[in-house]
Amino acid sequence: MMPLIEYLPRFLRDVREYKLLLSAADIQLYGDDADEFGLYPNISLEMDNRFIPSANEEAIARWEMFLGIVPGEDETLEFRRFRLLTYHDMPFTFTLYGLREHLNALLGIGNYNISVDYPRYTVYVRAPEFKVGGLRTSLRLIIPANMLLYVDYKNVHGHIHSRIYSHGDLRMFTHKQMQENVL
Repeated sequence: MMPLIEYLPRFLRDVREYKLLLSAADIQLYGDDADEFGLYPNISLEMDNRFIPSANEEAIARWEMFLGIVPGEDETLEFRRFRLLTYHDMPFTFTLYGLREHLNALLGIGNYNISVDYPRYTVYVRAPEFKVGGLRTSLRLIIPANMLLYVDYKNVHGHIHSRIYSHGDLRMFTHKQMQENVL
């Protein structure tokens, strides 16, 4: 961070009053060696806390309190941020197009599978494992009350359709087939 006196033209930098005035302003703005509490670090922190992806734990807790969310003891800061983003980016009405746009914004294009069984009024969503909990809560608020919601995680190894596969068995399938449970 450049001292404020550097912003003045060269011929004014030697004026004693400007030197004293701007050195005092520097201390207030940036803090000095003994005092770390200048305005600039606080302003920078407040700017970071305005946006959920860069917010610290205190700001995340404030957002959760505002939205009435009670965080669990074992939830990471990353999971709590993701849950807040799901609430923040929530569409007001349910359409399949709107739901896809919401999931594209949260999970990225192609990082989820979604299908709707219209005769059974059921919506199936398959997402990355670590995002399922927060996603289930927010989708329940979006999807109409008369529809069932099943949120599952994308399965890569282990139990697929109630059968245990060995690595040799899985060699026959592509990674995409395993994620989509086309086994």
